[in-house]
Amino acid sequence: MNDFHLGQSPENFHGQELTDYVDQSIKDEEVFHYFGFEYLHRLNIVSLQNQLIALRESIAAGTCNRDQDPDRLKCLLSDYTNAVRNYNYVRQGQRLSPQETETRKLRLKSKFPSMVLRHRKTRPFESHYYYLQDGNSDSKVEFFRDFLRRHLPRRWTYTKEERHNRLQEYQQGKPPLQISKAVDKTVRLGVSLLAVAALVAPMCIMILNPSMTKSLITSSLFMIAFAVGISFGMKTSNSETLVATATYSAVLVVFVGTNSGSSSGAS
Repeated sequence: MNDFHLGQSPENFHGQELTDYVDQSIKDEEVFHYFGFEYLHRLNIVSLQNQLIALRESIAAGTCNRDQDPDRLKCLLSDYTNAVRNYNYVRQGQRLSPQETETRKLRLKSKFPSMVLRHRKTRPFESHYYYLQDGNSDSKVEFFRDFLRRHLPRRWTYTKEERHNRLQEYQQGKPPLQISKAVDKTVRLGVSLLAVAALVAPMCIMILNPSMTKSLITSSLFMIAFAVGISFGMKTSNSETLVATATYSAVLVVFVGTNSGSSSGAS
């Protein structure tokens, strides 16, 4: 940490603190974070909003300046639109977890002691923290792939390219942003085996000591379980979910009908 002396020029010292922090950030952090500044964004939007309300009132009352107000209206509307767009863009970032947020706060306080001393009233590092999302990241990942990329060994979950580009996160044990081929193939194999088990298991249950009541209860339970699994475990559209569930249900219904017919003939 830099030694801080109250006799030093705040501007000069702040510049040294800034460069030291950025240098350390480049070495230690692959993913950079930023502040949300929620209060300032809202203050800016509401201020522009009130100015537009006042301008609208002057136009309606006929007290506006015909030469100046059109240009002022254009500027205010442009500033207001940009303010709303900027605030929305900031909030679309990925928010840090509470634990990571506290870690960032402590790091900033240690790196910028002069700001802590000079800005005690506003608590300079109190804000929502967001981080910049990698453009190559797979942000929309279904449950199975997301679970495996977080819990499988890192040598499986990281691609060679991402391991090279995000060596710091790889060494720290953080999950990758992309889905590796190993994770993708593992999920495909697991889903295939689950599909086979979803058909074989109810058939085995229904064929042992068969009865119509047992077959109906078993098939109904497995249909419900299949619908729940595909709805919550995989990212599919409504039509895809409906088709998959209907197809699975049709297979079980056919088996129930065939099995009940065979049982009746045998009896």
